[in-house]
Amino acid sequence: MLRPLPVAEPHRLVGFTYQPLRTVPGARPEDDHFSYSLLQRFRQAAGGQVELFGMTVWGPLQSAVFDNAGALERVRVQWISGNGLATRGVRPMLGRLLTAADEQPDQKRSVAVLSYGFWMRRFGGNPAV
Repeated sequence: MLRPLPVAEPHRLVGFTYQPLRTVPGARPEDDHFSYSLLQRFRQAAGGQVELFGMTVWGPLQSAVFDNAGALERVRVQWISGNGLATRGVRPMLGRLLTAADEQPDQKRSVAVLSYGFWMRRFGGNPAV
């Protein structure tokens, strides 16, 4: 029933969550969630001694468009920082993984990594996707 995570060196992964500051007097509202800016501050504090990445748990279904027809489809998304997949030892079947450049706020395009199952189901494994 219990088995190691299917990632490189699972014994080296450490997870932590963020406890909201709602009960702390004088806490700022922008500090009341685990944000990208908070991840950046953790990275600075770590001083390059550890590899930190952020990711969300699976969220609710969201609407997305995958073709020129413009039809909305409901999909479940998960956000992960640019280095998250590589840090976990994930390798792409085709294409590339996310990079640190993909998480820059001035990006003019969105980037996604599809699960193998979704790629096969929705796109029939088409390598041009």
